[in-house]
Amino acid sequence: MGGKINPNCGEETYMGEIRHSVDAKGRVTIPSGFREALGEDFILTKGLDRCLWLQSRAEWQATEDYIRSLDHNIPEARMYARFVLGGTCHVEPDKQGRILIPPNLREYAGLTKDVVFNAGVDYVEIWDSENFDGGAGSDFDIADVTARLNEIAPMKRGES
Repeated sequence: MGGKINPNCGEETYMGEIRHSVDAKGRVTIPSGFREALGEDFILTKGLDRCLWLQSRAEWQATEDYIRSLDHNIPEARMYARFVLGGTCHVEPDKQGRILIPPNLREYAGLTKDVVFNAGVDYVEIWDSENFDGGAGSDFDIADVTARLNEIAPMKRGES
């Protein structure tokens, strides 16, 4: 169903994968579990890997704080701020739970008709279903990914 839970670690995390369709006007219904977790209004922005991200106001504030903390004398900091902030908009679902995805964001993510809402840690991803099914959601060996990730950032088990 999708939504947010409070796992043993004490922090809330989004969970789930849900499929919906974008209508001819560029509107999509936010799955109810995610909508409840995101709140009455939230932020839609460009995500990594050619998807879109939905964030609650509180989660967006943390993203904004991070961008403000960057040294904007560094070109990469300015590029990151342009990428994230330039593609960001405030959205509020209508009575049917739909949001309008602006054309520039639909184009960025390659959204056509069918989309996948996929849980992130502090955001919900919106993918074009063909992009998600064609690689982004499954075209990897999770054992290899886990091994590489453990080299970069070892998992701390048993800590809360």
